[in-house]
Amino acid sequence: MLQFYRELIKEYFQNSEENADYPLPSEDSLGVFIPEDSIISIGAGSRLAAYMEDSSKEDSKKESSPVIRINFQNDLSPAFVLAEHIPQKLLETCFFKIRNYLRQYGNKEYAFHKLLVQLRSKEPSLKEMLNKILTRTHDCYNIFTEGGEFSYLFWSYFCALLKNEIQQKFRLSTDNAVLQAVHIIETLNGYYKSLAAKTKEKEVALRRIELNIAKPPYIYTLDKIMKFTNTSGTPLLKFFTREEFSGHIKNLSSSSDKKSLPELLVFKDQKNELHFVMKNMVLLLCSRLIMENRNNLRQAVLKYWFRLIKNYQNEAAMESDEAFEQTLYEFTENLCPILNVILKDPKFFLICQEQPGKRDNNSIKFYSKGSLLPYSSLFSIKRKDLLEDIRLFLPFWYSIPFVVTLFAYFQRLGGRTVFKESNLSEKYPVAHPLINQAPASVYFPNIIQYKMKRQKY
Repeated sequence: MLQFYRELIKEYFQNSEENADYPLPSEDSLGVFIPEDSIISIGAGSRLAAYMEDSSKEDSKKESSPVIRINFQNDLSPAFVLAEHIPQKLLETCFFKIRNYLRQYGNKEYAFHKLLVQLRSKEPSLKEMLNKILTRTHDCYNIFTEGGEFSYLFWSYFCALLKNEIQQKFRLSTDNAVLQAVHIIETLNGYYKSLAAKTKEKEVALRRIELNIAKPPYIYTLDKIMKFTNTSGTPLLKFFTREEFSGHIKNLSSSSDKKSLPELLVFKDQKNELHFVMKNMVLLLCSRLIMENRNNLRQAVLKYWFRLIKNYQNEAAMESDEAFEQTLYEFTENLCPILNVILKDPKFFLICQEQPGKRDNNSIKFYSKGSLLPYSSLFSIKRKDLLEDIRLFLPFWYSIPFVVTLFAYFQRLGGRTVFKESNLSEKYPVAHPLINQAPASVYFPNIIQYKMKRQKY
């Protein structure tokens, strides 16, 4: 029996243009009685908007479309509609009723002059909207659901005008049909305006994420990105779901053009943690990391070699440029591991090719003839300069090879503990430049100050 009721209601909405002068289907007009346990009853106001909100969150459609009863205020009869008709078919039916009203008794001209008082600076848009209702009624649905500023203002003023005009006179059946349409349009007008505002807030929040990633320190983990806030301190994650956030990050970090890199690049460190950098900030980030860590790296190598030489020990890096490069790489791995990750990533070479002329005074040159420059060039650290500084710091006999060899021999005979780098790293931890720790210079002696003091005397 319920299927019979559905067919009656569906037939009305299938012929909604022909039924534009009649109120929405009710038990009286359909000539049936629908049991209460077979319908969902909602009000034409906030309850209808709440139903729309709940329906938009449903993942799957139900097999059978339930019968919805929309209750109106005053003495308007309740209307029956199928869930599948909400919102498009219901709204289109309401627009047809408004169209027929405007066609009667010069109502269009009357409404135009009344609305022009409130929309004085929007006369062309007002004329266009009224003409669309009269000639292209189906187009009104898309404009209405976009929740645009003018559409919202027009329907707000227009619905208020119609309610005021119709309720002051003796109502016919066509007037009741228009009043039902007005109540539904008024409610859904506010709903779509609110939806458009939320969509705008979400777009602004997602755009704010991109702007924040492009700000210092230019590199962020996923956890830090999710903690971004707007200018008023509100977390951006409040304006969208985690699924929308993940989708936006995925879109930014992927590119449909195989010949270019995506706008957001992802680098994975040794701990498999993801780091995000905007493509146009990668060169600036690497330049900044190199400049920030240059003194720390130099002091760390000085400290390490100083302890080695003082204990009459040596290593290949003091004699070989190739071994020296490896030492700088290993120390950089401790000081700023993400820098090593970026520099050896193939994407970095492509970035340098895409942005060959975007280096400014604060950035440096990374490649020469298609090869990454040595770390000694990137950090402007010379092996011979380090050794010279250390020798000036130590007593003169450390510069005499015979004496050094003799002392080292007797040291081994005496069984003294051989100095190891691991002992140094445990005793003198290295700070990471991206977090609030003391710089590495706190842990390593300032060789240069001692050098200047020694030269003075």
